[in-house]
Amino acid sequence: MEAVKKAAYQLGIKKIFGGDASAHCLAKSRVGEFWQMPRLEALPVNALVEYCQQHNIMFIIPTRDGELAYFAEHKKELAKKNIFVMVSNPTAVQHCLDKVAFYDALKTDGLTVVETALKMYELKDVNSYVIKERNGAGSRGLLLNASKAEAMTFAKDLNQPIFQPFIEGKEFSADVYVTKNKEVKGVVLRWREVVVNGESKKTTTFQNKEIENTISQAALSLGLYGHAVLQGIVDKNKRVYLIEANCRFGGASTLSLAAGLNSFVWFIAESVGGDINQFKFVHPQRPLTMIKGEMDIVFVD
Repeated sequence: MEAVKKAAYQLGIKKIFGGDASAHCLAKSRVGEFWQMPRLEALPVNALVEYCQQHNIMFIIPTRDGELAYFAEHKKELAKKNIFVMVSNPTAVQHCLDKVAFYDALKTDGLTVVETALKMYELKDVNSYVIKERNGAGSRGLLLNASKAEAMTFAKDLNQPIFQPFIEGKEFSADVYVTKNKEVKGVVLRWREVVVNGESKKTTTFQNKEIENTISQAALSLGLYGHAVLQGIVDKNKRVYLIEANCRFGGASTLSLAAGLNSFVWFIAESVGGDINQFKFVHPQRPLTMIKGEMDIVFVD
């Protein structure tokens, strides 16, 4: 939220709106105005347009996986009303939400992706498994380094289990920004050092041109737009495998902003026809580390 405010103020935007279906949304105290909006399945796009036009809202930044498909579907219609959404097209969103589709799409383009199967027997010469839900992110419904018997038992409790070989290595996330002209503006790599519920609580930037090129190729192959986060792993032989992608700003992506990936500024600027080449992306000279924790907020109600 603070990163969005900073980007908006930099470009002369003085008011930030927040929206949520719950009146108890904790972040509502952090925005200029809060909209307790209908759930998206009950929100016709014309009603969204009407609210935005009444309040002079021009830019929308989705923050949850569950709303990406809705905004992707209506992105073009909203743009005709001068309401711009930082979201990829529907196909790209589906490829990021569905781990099997993600694997199939990138494998077809020759990228090294962790093998992903709907049936355990489809994986050959595997002794240790990863089992997770086919759709969604995070650590819910996730088992690592499991034997065949453990994997089969765990999978019975999942809605749509998928199976992957367990790869010993060092995990990383890559924040990337793709412009509306399908050009990669910048990539920030960061090691996932402490992970809780799928989110990096301690993460440190690093530079590796080969991995950056792989991330750029994957982002373009998937047809991503705006800010996205890809996850991968480097094994003991220094081979890079892509695991999954999230086509929105992630929970630990604020480190990438500090490292020069000014995604919100770029999105707002290029949405209204600005030349974002005036905004240069430069890697920091030294690695940056972010520790993500809770913050106490005291205010007069």
